[in-house]
Amino acid sequence: MTSKKSRKIQEFVANDSVVTSSSFGHKSGQVMAIGGEDGSLSVWHIGSTNCLMSLPPLSAPVESIKFDQSEEIICVGARSGCLRIYNLSTSKVLKTLSGHKAAIRCIDFHPYGDFLASCSDDHKVRMWDVRRKGCIYTYKDHSDKVNQVQFSPDGKWIAATSDDHTCKIWDLTAGKLLHELKDHSGSVKCLQFHPREFLLATGSTDRTTNVYDVEQFKLLTTSPLESNPIEKVAFADSGVHLYTASQDCFKMYSWEPKCMHLDTVLVKWGKPADIFVSKETLMGCSYNQNIVAVHSVDLNALNYNPSTANYPTTPRTAVITDHGGVKGSPRLVLLGSIHEKY
Repeated sequence: MTSKKSRKIQEFVANDSVVTSSSFGHKSGQVMAIGGEDGSLSVWHIGSTNCLMSLPPLSAPVESIKFDQSEEIICVGARSGCLRIYNLSTSKVLKTLSGHKAAIRCIDFHPYGDFLASCSDDHKVRMWDVRRKGCIYTYKDHSDKVNQVQFSPDGKWIAATSDDHTCKIWDLTAGKLLHELKDHSGSVKCLQFHPREFLLATGSTDRTTNVYDVEQFKLLTTSPLESNPIEKVAFADSGVHLYTASQDCFKMYSWEPKCMHLDTVLVKWGKPADIFVSKETLMGCSYNQNIVAVHSVDLNALNYNPSTANYPTTPRTAVITDHGGVKGSPRLVLLGSIHEKY
């Protein structure tokens, strides 16, 4: 383990009550949203302790927050099970969506269409038509709390991780479960699709990270055992390296031909609430009581194994935008054939 290469960008009092959620805008990497136990919601510029805007509060504690790809819309999930969508240019509520019966743990916007997905402690994943129909599909295959949900980069699949020790993947156009990945021995906390290949990484309370080939639905490799549960995973922009975030710790791995630890950085972020990779920097945010902190890791300063130069620079499997054999706009395919079932 080497000594480096992180710094605390800022730490500030963000709320009068306890902070319960925080999330970055991943497009610009310049903004973050913070939610509180009192239902408050505010948007901040990273590096500044001045609040950019305060949005109309919810009537229940905020449990999850997600910016859309343009950072013009934000969706918030409450402990009560409701979703609220805001327009950031007007600071007004666009829509409130009801259907979940327990706290909403994660939200993801579809990469092309006017859809979003949410997952909840009620064991369900729901798909929503933001502009018109409300909930258009409910996935009921998990048997315990669902921790994270994410669309595949082409928007044709949806994956979710759960306390039932599995990650499940559904086909949106067919409206059916494609596969369940069940190699973890603990709750699966997080997931990340590879940006260009048929690959998926999952992190668990069993303190390991798995990388899967989701063209053949098989486990490719497992990380060495870490000291703490894996809270967040992310692929490098190049796709060659894999990053994990856990309690006060960041690790970098190569994943092919097997998962090999390359470097560790101690980061005093406690339990990270959100991470994202922007060029040569990994950003992480965390909170404790009413204080929020933002940290960065300099990816250029890490110990890259020289053998990574021999890794393939072209995709090992088919490019993910071609999966399912369907050509054309994923948005049009989804709109034309998604099953509508509550």
